[in-house]
Amino acid sequence: MKFFRGFTLIEMIISIIILSIISLIVVQIIWSGFNVYLHNRQHLNFAEYGQTAFARINRDLNSAQSIQTAATNQLSFTDSEGQLISYYLDSGTLMRNNQPFADDVSQLSFSYFNSNGAATTTLNQIFYITIFLTFRKNNQDFSLQTTL
Repeated sequence: MKFFRGFTLIEMIISIIILSIISLIVVQIIWSGFNVYLHNRQHLNFAEYGQTAFARINRDLNSAQSIQTAATNQLSFTDSEGQLISYYLDSGTLMRNNQPFADDVSQLSFSYFNSNGAATTTLNQIFYITIFLTFRKNNQDFSLQTTL
């Protein structure tokens, strides 16, 4: 009579436990990779959003004839067509002429510099403007800065 040797109950349980541990490790690796992807995608969206905002502000500033208000949290100027353009932050929304321009903005600040690079508050001496934007969504901050 021939006896076939199979797996014992103990061997099956140990195999299942080892397979479960390996599966948990693989799931953790995949899950962390997915979280990194989501995090990077959100930062990329903020970067594109910020670049679009900076491009519009830059285009407006290139046509500026005179600066009317140069505060830390607000910038107002008259463009080449005589239209007053104003940028400021209102309850998490970057506003342009009282119209929503960008959402999820937690911080907006302007710094003003003369032609020598020294900080100035004198309107007719402003040569450079540094804009600092911070976007906040899902408890994550993404900051952008540009000098125009």
